[in-house]
Amino acid sequence: QCELAEQLYYSFQLHALQWIHLILAFASIILCVYTAQKYVNKSLFESSTKELIIALYFYCIVLSSMAGIAQIFHLISRYTASAPCDAQIPKRLCILRLVVTACIPGFCFTHIAITTQRLQSTFNVRSRWQKITARVFIVFYACGYGYIAFYREPMNGLSPFCTAFTHITQEVLNINLNLMVISATASAAATFVLWWFNNSRLKQERKEYKIKKTFHRKQCIYSIKQFLPVTIIHTITFVTQFGKTFLSRYEIKAFVAFLNTVMPYYCLLAPLTLLILIRRGRFERNAALRGHIAPERREAN
Repeated sequence: QCELAEQLYYSFQLHALQWIHLILAFASIILCVYTAQKYVNKSLFESSTKELIIALYFYCIVLSSMAGIAQIFHLISRYTASAPCDAQIPKRLCILRLVVTACIPGFCFTHIAITTQRLQSTFNVRSRWQKITARVFIVFYACGYGYIAFYREPMNGLSPFCTAFTHITQEVLNINLNLMVISATASAAATFVLWWFNNSRLKQERKEYKIKKTFHRKQCIYSIKQFLPVTIIHTITFVTQFGKTFLSRYEIKAFVAFLNTVMPYYCLLAPLTLLILIRRGRFERNAALRGHIAPERREAN
C-alpha cells in the first residue's frame, strides 16, 4: 500500500484528473438541477418520459456527488500528508466510490424505460404498469447489484486510491458490464427502428389525410429526435467501457483509471446535450409560430 501510495502521489496525471473530475462533478450537479427545474417540465415530452429524464438527472447528481466528495477526500489527504506514504484515506470512505458503481446500471435501465415508452407511444398503447416496472428496475436492480458486488469487500485499513474494480468484485462487475452493453446497444437499435417506422407511417397517414394520427406520429418523431443524441452518447460510453475492459483484462490499473475517467464526462455531456436540444426545440417552435402568425397579420392589415 505504501509503495502504491508513493506512486500515485507523484502521478501528475492522477492529480490533474482528480481536479478535473471534481470540477466536472460540481458542473454536472448545477446543470442537472438547473435543467430539471427550468426546462424539462416545459418540454413537449410526455409525462412518463419527463419522469424518466428526471430519474436520469437524479443518477447523474448522485454519481457526481459521491465521486466529487471522494475526490475531495483524496485531495485533502494528498495536501495534508507529511510524507507520500501518508496520502491515504480510511477505506470506509471508499463506500462513496462503490455507490458510484452501483448507480451505473440505473442509467441503462432509464434508457430502456424511455425506449419502452417510445414503443408504447408509437403504437398508442398506454399502460400504468410501465412506470411501476421502470421504477422497480431502476431502484432495486442498482441496490441488489451493489450489495452482491461489494458485500465481501473489506472496509478496514487505509487506501491510497478508491476503486470499485478489485479482484473480489471483478467477476460480478464484468457480468454486469456485459449486460449493460447489450441493453444499451439494443435500446439504441430499437430507437433507430422506431424512428424509421414512425417516419414511414407518417408518410402513409398523410396520404390518407388522417389528421389525428398524423399529429400523434409527428409528436412521436419529435420526442425520439430530441432524445436520440443522448441515447447515442449513452451507447458509445458503455461500448467504449466494454472495449477497454476487453483490451485491459490483464491490466487492472489501466482499466480502473479509464473507468474513473468516463462517467464524470458522461454526467456532464448528457444533460448538456439534452438542454441544448430542448432549447433549440423551443426556438424552432417559436419561429414556426411566428411564421404562421405573420401572414395572418399582413392579411388583416
